[in-house]
Amino acid sequence: MITKKLIKKLTKILLYSLAILLGLFLAISLHVAPTHKPQETKELRGVWLTNIGTAYLHHTTQLDEVFHELSNLNFNTIYPAVWNRGYTLNPNKIASSNIGHNHDPLLSLPFNDILRSVVKQGHRQGLRIIPWFEYGLMIPASSNLVKRYPDWVTQTITGEKIYRPHSETSLNKLPAIVKNFLAELTGANLVWLNPSHPQVQDFITQLITETVQKYDVEGIQLDDHFAIPVNYGYDPYTIKIYKQEHNGLNPPNNPKDPEWMAWRSRQLSRLMQKISQSVKAKKPKCLISISPNPPDFSYREYLQDWVKWVKQGWVDEVVVQLYRDNEQQLAGELGRSNLSLVNQLIPVGVGLYTGPMRKPVSSSKTSQQVALVRKYGYGGVSFFSWESTLGMFKKDSTARVKKVFQDIFPED
Repeated sequence: MITKKLIKKLTKILLYSLAILLGLFLAISLHVAPTHKPQETKELRGVWLTNIGTAYLHHTTQLDEVFHELSNLNFNTIYPAVWNRGYTLNPNKIASSNIGHNHDPLLSLPFNDILRSVVKQGHRQGLRIIPWFEYGLMIPASSNLVKRYPDWVTQTITGEKIYRPHSETSLNKLPAIVKNFLAELTGANLVWLNPSHPQVQDFITQLITETVQKYDVEGIQLDDHFAIPVNYGYDPYTIKIYKQEHNGLNPPNNPKDPEWMAWRSRQLSRLMQKISQSVKAKKPKCLISISPNPPDFSYREYLQDWVKWVKQGWVDEVVVQLYRDNEQQLAGELGRSNLSLVNQLIPVGVGLYTGPMRKPVSSSKTSQQVALVRKYGYGGVSFFSWESTLGMFKKDSTARVKKVFQDIFPED
């Protein structure tokens, strides 16, 4: 039998418990890590932070502690993902007006500005913050943007729009509701926005420029997804403008026809020029950073003539992705003449892969690869990603990882 005395006692216990929980919450949320300034150096010492990792650190109030640790280890640059799966991680008017959401509904809240927190905590620790527009021109077919503007999407000569770079076999055995959620989270069933389309050009340019205007960031970064797969470009709009420039002739049926490749590549280059000029007009000292694959592969498979972008002065920083399994493969890429020639124009950093979250590489292997990059005289390194390099999915113990990075980036 429940008596008034018992109810009173239970109420008191509940209130005490709530008070303790509130106190713990306030202690955690109000805690601020001490500030630190990393060692000054021209060498790039960066790390990519995925949209999931960024949101996790923000919502668990760990951004300040993690950034303090990175600064203590003499990292100097963070590349937080802000454009992924057709959503921005931060409020964005251009995204809102075109997509219907001004933030990522799975990872952020309407009243939260994750990027503002990243910038604030990063600058407290002396870190450069360069928002990474990870998905570039790639977007899920289920995106509101695609539903609203289907003519923005390009296609193959057979009319195929869906691009599936990753196997979905592992998802097929899951219940439909789980599979659909993971497909949404990972961005399965992807399509590519058409870089030739003027409305696509305006959308991407304004999306990036608004970020530069709104936040005190040191730069912006585009990567290998700011591209168009070589088999694509056979959409009605692109065919129309190609015919206008070629006396009514259709594009070649062979997507790897040299002239057809060069023509589509120029459309992408014009968009890169437009973005660079728009950003510089708003913030002249803002860095334009790119993180592509090696030059030959970038052009052959994705029509990305990024060496031209460097020569034209549209790019200030290059972090080329050399995700190789062993030192011999990495050395082969570092020794290529076309890459070393670019390194003479502007310092080229090297992106190193620390493994997937389910199978991260050892910190000793990471150390060996950094030594190899330095041996070939490149401008620094960045690691993909924080989660498998120093975060919750790292292979080695925290103490071991910290010791290795103290050796990689030592104090003078």
